[in-house]
Amino acid sequence: MYVAAGLPVVDSWAAKLLQHLDRAGLLGKQVMVVGTNALPAYQLEAQAHTGQRLHATRDTDIAWTDPQERDEPVLWPALREFDPSFTINQERPFQAIGRGSRELELLSAPSVLRAAAAEPFRPVPLPEQEWLLRGEPLRHVVTGLDRTPTALVVPDPRWFALHKRWLAEKPGRDSLKAPKDRRQAQTIWRWLEAMARYPVDPQFLKSLPNDLRAIAKRLSEEGANA
Repeated sequence: MYVAAGLPVVDSWAAKLLQHLDRAGLLGKQVMVVGTNALPAYQLEAQAHTGQRLHATRDTDIAWTDPQERDEPVLWPALREFDPSFTINQERPFQAIGRGSRELELLSAPSVLRAAAAEPFRPVPLPEQEWLLRGEPLRHVVTGLDRTPTALVVPDPRWFALHKRWLAEKPGRDSLKAPKDRRQAQTIWRWLEAMARYPVDPQFLKSLPNDLRAIAKRLSEEGANA
């Protein structure tokens, strides 16, 4: 029924991996899905019809969310159980490479970086990741291209859209990624009109740091001119 309805899908490998992390009790507790893979959850929440099926690229990004420090890794054993060939990329130690050169990147906000210290990953502490820890995370079940079902636990769509729009203007941002960041931010910001539990109201706007207030204004103006 899901496939027949033309609902959004994710890459099949990512679906299998995220399903495994969910069954291991890690998805939504230790990590959540960020990057392009998060978009299907937002589309489902907004019940938006795009005319095309959204699905993610081959690389998979997850963000560490758990502030509790541990003496033993919890994510790495689950990843190796899923794919014993997973190894840390020594040139980019925030990235693991699995079978078929599939890439998994672990991102982290500075406030939770120490809690991931037991993992072999060495994520770069990114201050902008703090924004994705705010608000109310969203969970939806989607399928992979091969119909593998999985949950997606993703950041609050308001903060995700603002984060993506900010990234599009970040100095040094990959010139190939910036346009996609901008498009995704504009799309999710537009979908927020149909997400009743995520209001962009005066109270929310007042809670934003100054840099993001300007971004929110820009997104609203771009939406009005679309």
